[in-house]
Amino acid sequence: RPAPEWSIGTSFSHGSYLLDDVAGNADQTTYGLDAAFQHHHWQLWGEVMYSSFEVPNVGDAECVFYYLEAKYKITPQLFAALRWNQSFFGEVPDGQGGSAEWDRDAWRADLSLGWRISRHVQAKIQYSIGDKAGDDPEGDQLLATQLTVRF
Repeated sequence: RPAPEWSIGTSFSHGSYLLDDVAGNADQTTYGLDAAFQHHHWQLWGEVMYSSFEVPNVGDAECVFYYLEAKYKITPQLFAALRWNQSFFGEVPDGQGGSAEWDRDAWRADLSLGWRISRHVQAKIQYSIGDKAGDDPEGDQLLATQLTVRF
C-alpha cells in the first residue's frame, strides 16, 4: 500500500488444468496485477491477467484480459458503477502450417445502479453491452437484476 487510498497486488498460479492420464502434462500459468484507489465518494479499481495454456498436440494458447471499474457512492445507500472488460486471445497452430485464433477477442461495458437496503441486503440493476470478433449469434445486450443477502 503506497498510500492509504491505494491498494496494489499481484497474483501467480501454475498447475495442471487437465488430468494427467487424459492429456499428459497440460499446465496453465497465470500472472496478474491489480490496483485499487478510493477517495471520498469514488472507488476505482482494475486488474490485468495473462494466462498461457499448454495444449497437448497444439502448443501454447495465450490470452490477456483486463477490466477497469469505477463506483460512485451517491448516498451511503445508493451507488452507480461502470465497468469495462476486454479479452484478447493469441493464435495457435492450425495443423496446416499456419495459425488461427483459439477464441474470439471480446469487450463488454456494464452500467449498474445499486441500493444497499441494510447491512445484509443489497439490490442492483445492471445493463451490459458487448461484442465479440466475428459472428455473434448470442446477442450483445443484457439487462439483469441481483439481490444479495449476507448472513
